[in-house]
Amino acid sequence: MKSISFNDMFFRTLIDKHGFYMKQYKSNFHNVDKFVAMKEVEGGTYCVLITDDVDENIDVSEAIEFLNTIGKKFSLNVLILSTENYISNSLYHFNKLIINRNDNKVIFCDESCLPLQNIFNSIVKNKKEDRFVLKEQLPTIILILINTVIFLITAFFSRSIVDINTYVLLVFGAKFGPFISEGEYYRLFTCAFLHGGLIHLLCNMYSLYILGPQINAVYGTYKYISLYIICCFTSSLMSLICAPNTISVGASGAIFGLMGALIAFAFIERKRIDKRFMSGLLQVLVLNLIIGMSIRNIDNYGHIGGLLGGLIVGYIFYAMRLRSKKGRK
Repeated sequence: MKSISFNDMFFRTLIDKHGFYMKQYKSNFHNVDKFVAMKEVEGGTYCVLITDDVDENIDVSEAIEFLNTIGKKFSLNVLILSTENYISNSLYHFNKLIINRNDNKVIFCDESCLPLQNIFNSIVKNKKEDRFVLKEQLPTIILILINTVIFLITAFFSRSIVDINTYVLLVFGAKFGPFISEGEYYRLFTCAFLHGGLIHLLCNMYSLYILGPQINAVYGTYKYISLYIICCFTSSLMSLICAPNTISVGASGAIFGLMGALIAFAFIERKRIDKRFMSGLLQVLVLNLIIGMSIRNIDNYGHIGGLLGGLIVGYIFYAMRLRSKKGRK
C-alpha cells in the first residue's frame, strides 16, 4: 500500500464508521499539514496517527506537541507502516500497531490498538474482495468492449446507431447460408459479435453482464471463454441448418449457451444448491424462449443451438472440473 492513499482510506473509515473526527496541524519538519484522528472515550481522547518507520520519531514528537496544546488527557495510538526488520528507537511512550507495508500483515499490536487492527483487517479484506470481483468481471467486460467497439464501427459505416445497414452487416461477417456454402466459414463465428441496432446491443450486453461473472465463478476464465466461443458456433450452426437463407447477427445465441451451462452446473450440483436457483433459472430461460418466439425477426434456431451447446459443453466442463478436484485429493 502507498501511505498517502492508505492514510486517506483509513482515516475515512474511522470518520464514517467509527465516530472519529480529524484535527489538523502544521508539521514544521515536513512543511505540510498533518492529521490525527480523535474520538472522545471514557478517560480521555483516543488519538490515531499514521506514519512510517522512517519518520516515526519526528511524526510522533510533533503529534504529541500538538496534542498537548489541546488541553485534554489523551492516549496516542500510532499505526506504523514498516518492514519485517522494524526496530523501534522512539523516545516517547505510545501504543503501536506495526504493519508490514509489503504484505499488509501485522508485525506487532499493543492491546490499545486492537480496535485499529480490526479496522485495518476489514479494509484489507474489502480490498481483496474488490480485486476478486474485478477478476470475476474482467472477461465479461472485455467481451462487452469487443462487441461494443465492433458495433460502433458498423454504426459508423451505416451512419446510424438505431438500425445497422444489412449490407454493412454482411460485409462485416453476418451469418448467411449462401456465403458460408461458398467457403466463408468464419461467418459462423463473426456473426455473434455483430448487432442490428443499439437496443439489440444493449439487451444482449446487459444479459452478458449478468450471466458472465456467474459463469466465470463456476467454470473459471478459460472455460468461460471457451464456452462462449463454442456456443457462438453451435448457435450459428443450428441457424445455418434450419434457416440457411436468413441473415443472422447477435450475441444472444452465446448468451443462451451461458444459460445452458448454468443449468448444467445446477443439475450436477442439484443436491447442494437451493432448488429455487434451478427453478428461477429455468423460468428465465422459458420466458426468453417465449419472448423470442413471439417477436418477429428473432433467430430462435440460433437461441436453441446456443442453449444445447451450453448444456452439453457446460456439463462436460463441470464434470471434468469435479474429476480433477477428486484426483488432487
